[in-house]
Amino acid sequence: SEETRSPCPPGVTAPLPAVRAACPAQQDPPDLPERGLENVKGCLKSAGLEQHPLQQLHWDVLDVICQEIRRAKARNASLGGSGGASMLIFSLGHDSPMWMTLNQGGLTRFVENARPWVEMQPPEIQKATILADYGHHWTEAYGIRCDPHRLGYFLRNNLSPELLNTCWDIILIDAPSGWGAGRMGAIYAASQLAGGNTVIFLDDCERMMESSFAMWYLSEGRSLFSIDNGHGTATCMIYPTATSRAASSP
Repeated sequence: SEETRSPCPPGVTAPLPAVRAACPAQQDPPDLPERGLENVKGCLKSAGLEQHPLQQLHWDVLDVICQEIRRAKARNASLGGSGGASMLIFSLGHDSPMWMTLNQGGLTRFVENARPWVEMQPPEIQKATILADYGHHWTEAYGIRCDPHRLGYFLRNNLSPELLNTCWDIILIDAPSGWGAGRMGAIYAASQLAGGNTVIFLDDCERMMESSFAMWYLSEGRSLFSIDNGHGTATCMIYPTATSRAASSP
């Protein structure tokens, strides 16, 4: 129900309106849940890429994200664009160069709040990285669940107008640490930045905080598909439903 999905008690102000400009309605819905994982296996390998042995995400989820990048590239090319995808990644890690290479010709930006992870990256990744200040700690999650000013601190203080108004094809949330800053601001940011074509990937979505904020801020008009992330938990693929696409069409 709407009451179940709302994080706010009666009378509390709802979240602020979306900060980005209007984006096109969904063109081609993801069909992964209907087709199954077998249809995307090998995507990364066919692109000539291999996963780093020390990276956190492994196996199925990598091929699913790879396939979504391909779909976004094809869609954007059909609409007269450059043929690249726009990808916002909340995290830096051993897999960052892989994502940059996979989305060659597109727009890839990373968000990281831990300076050591920025400094270990090659120069091209560092240039594409926003060193973030989320302005909260995971222990505050419940207390700020209805406070758009606290949840929106990252958006107001870290993203340029250009990035705020980018129509992101893919948003991957794999940071910050669930036991550090917490992912409240990243999830809230995704809810505000997502357009009609945006597919959101939320890692560790089985945890209480991530699942609660995903339900509160990412569930309206979207469906969810759970994928094995290769390290014992799950990554949720969250994407627009047919109903929301129809509603957003001109």
